[in-house]
Amino acid sequence: MTILVVDVAETNRRLLRAIFSAEGYHVLEADDGLEALQILGRDKIDVIVSDILMPNMDGYRLCAEVRRDERFRRVWKKMRALIRPLLMSAIIRLVSGCCETSLPLTPSKW
Repeated sequence: MTILVVDVAETNRRLLRAIFSAEGYHVLEADDGLEALQILGRDKIDVIVSDILMPNMDGYRLCAEVRRDERFRRVWKKMRALIRPLLMSAIIRLVSGCCETSLPLTPSKW
């Protein structure tokens, strides 16, 4: 599965890349919504994790474009089904990194 991380802050992109890559996901990065649309047109993306406030095209507009464009319809449907477990994994990874105990990151192991 390929995840597209869209965020103007390189630190945020690197953190999410590390988290998702550790779980075996392939991660691509974009600085803003316009770059994300270019990547979506070129690569097979399964899920998009996006910031909201970005230059050129913000996360709201990116979301609207993905929903509107038939080429990306499968991405939108898959995102709606997968985003909660992916984000929960990221949150658990961040929290468990601050605690002595660690929880499994794969939702099927919960």
